Amino acid sequence: MRRIFIFIGLAIVMLPVGLLFAGRQQSAELQQVLTYIHNRTTAGTAESAAHCGFGAQALMQLHFNELNMHTQKLAKGLLTEPVRQKSLVSPSGHFTIHYDTSGYNAVPLTDVSGNGIPDYVDSAAVILDHVWDVEINQLGFAPPPDSSGQPVQSYPIYFTNFSYYGLTSFDLSEDIAALPGDNYTSYIELDNDFSSSGFYTRGLDALRVTCAHEFNHAIQLGYEFRVQNNSFVDAWFMEMTSTWLEDYVYNSVNDYYQYLSRFFEDADTKPFNRYDGWFEYGNSVYLHMLEAEYGARAVPSIWNYIKNKTAVSAIDAWLKTQNASFAASHNQYACWLYFTGSRSRAGRFFPEAEAYPLLSPSKGESALDAPLPALSMRHVAVNVDKKMVYMGRVSADSGSGMFNQLANNDWTQPGVAIGSTQSFNQQTDWPLILALTNSSDEEISGLHYQMEQGLPTPSMNPVLVKKGMQTIEFLNVPPFSTIRIFTINGLLVRRIVSDNASFGSVPWNMKDALGSTVSSGIYLFHLQNKDLSFVGKFSVVRQ
Repeated sequence: MRRIFIFIGLAIVMLPVGLLFAGRQQSAELQQVLTYIHNRTTAGTAESAAHCGFGAQALMQLHFNELNMHTQKLAKGLLTEPVRQKSLVSPSGHFTIHYDTSGYNAVPLTDVSGNGIPDYVDSAAVILDHVWDVEINQLGFAPPPDSSGQPVQSYPIYFTNFSYYGLTSFDLSEDIAALPGDNYTSYIELDNDFSSSGFYTRGLDALRVTCAHEFNHAIQLGYEFRVQNNSFVDAWFMEMTSTWLEDYVYNSVNDYYQYLSRFFEDADTKPFNRYDGWFEYGNSVYLHMLEAEYGARAVPSIWNYIKNKTAVSAIDAWLKTQNASFAASHNQYACWLYFTGSRSRAGRFFPEAEAYPLLSPSKGESALDAPLPALSMRHVAVNVDKKMVYMGRVSADSGSGMFNQLANNDWTQPGVAIGSTQSFNQQTDWPLILALTNSSDEEISGLHYQMEQGLPTPSMNPVLVKKGMQTIEFLNVPPFSTIRIFTINGLLVRRIVSDNASFGSVPWNMKDALGSTVSSGIYLFHLQNKDLSFVGKFSVVRQ
């Protein structure tokens, strides 16, 4: 049954924050609700509120019974669908836009076209139709649902004078019965002019990215809005997706840049699924990485899994269809986050990486050994004294994760599991960057990093050739190397070219260039690539 909110006379008042709750300690979520109610019911501009109000509006419903009676009255007014003086149906018919031409919520009245409709509203209609075309027709998201579970025929938009870019509102008590899971109808409120100094982006560009952002929230409410343990478990991914779409639909605006300084400061201290009203917006760059790797349709494909899985599990499930995993992707993400700003590479990593802030790695033994919380990452700078090939190994007392070693200020190989060994060839004075990731729900404790010289070598020495044995392997071979095998007298036996893009092993069938099996004896091998030249010796003993 639908819950009817009755509200009479929304007071525009300034309330002490402690008076808004029913005598209990304020959690972080309650503080978000407090700030939201304060910003929505206080006249004037709230400089700190200028972002999406979707999460706060939802949290306000979740914590409604924890508010005192007076604050509940204020909240009820914010949960009532607005009424405006006029309306316009967009050219495609997909949207009905409601607006005022006088009073507190009035839009700018400029009408250059002379059609009797403010240009701001005309522009919004065109923008919204474009957003629908990109997100639904091109990317393949499902349209927002109506109350019967069918695609909405004309989605409601309202212009409101407030300190948020916009918000997507829905009633948590009114699940769509015709759809499995928890799904909701909704409406969107957008700022009436985007002229406030509190907005990072203003004017029509702000309207553009906000339409792209909020409309995707409306779409998401038709997939599965999951509530577990009195928490919106996927809200962080909802904001990540909507923020990514701002840049995908309107690539030149870059409103999401405003979140990146704080995000890069916090990337090593907060979990991947952090939801605090800020981190999740900056964390949208993860979806920029997936787009660069797999194309933009990767994101709606992940949302198809969210109908039955929480967000991290959904990401992992889709990546497995691409012969990948969230664990590997999370570690790759940690590597990409290092190559921004002055460390960016043209044509590699994030397309807009040059404009991103720099991540500052930790230093010292304490950073290496400290426990790594669930769904977290850490970057540690390690000084390497000599230029040579090394073998690095990360071990742990408990938990599982991955690591990678970024040598020579570059990323050349995929990460490996904690407990494994990975080679790298240090050839510059840049510090080695150790990128650690924990993609599980359990803390990794007892971390330890060990680095030792690691030279190319045959898999056994001496090579004891038994009956039926046909190949041996050269281990610790750097990328794109050539191995030349000689007799002890210096005669070339075989030349082997490896096109491996990372350190690894290279097989040799123990035959010379003419296809004849080599005899017992002592052999030299010369391994060479653009960074390394190494000579080794091994013996062959035929039994």
